[in-house]
Amino acid sequence: MAKITHLLHDCSASDIVAEIEVHGAVIVDDFVMPSWLAAFNASVQTSIDRSIPFDYGEPDAMDFLGHNSVRLNGLVSKASHDIELMLDPRLLGVMDQLLAPSCG
Repeated sequence: MAKITHLLHDCSASDIVAEIEVHGAVIVDDFVMPSWLAAFNASVQTSIDRSIPFDYGEPDAMDFLGHNSVRLNGLVSKASHDIELMLDPRLLGVMDQLLAPSCG
């Protein structure tokens, strides 16, 4: 089984990108603070509780996407905590290094 590298929370965007480029994945331990995660989870719980799994009408699609999975659109409107994460310099740095070269 493949082993995924764990990095410490204070790693740089370049550290994250290097692991992704070599191994295809990385886990950044405590990327967000436990208090942030608890607040985020609490802010989206109502939306999760109200979610009704969408029937895609295709058995293969349902098998792939999951029969009981929850998809939340518009997370920023449901959890203002998202903005903090979306503006995290490490996350933005990873996106700049990995995605920007392929953008128009």
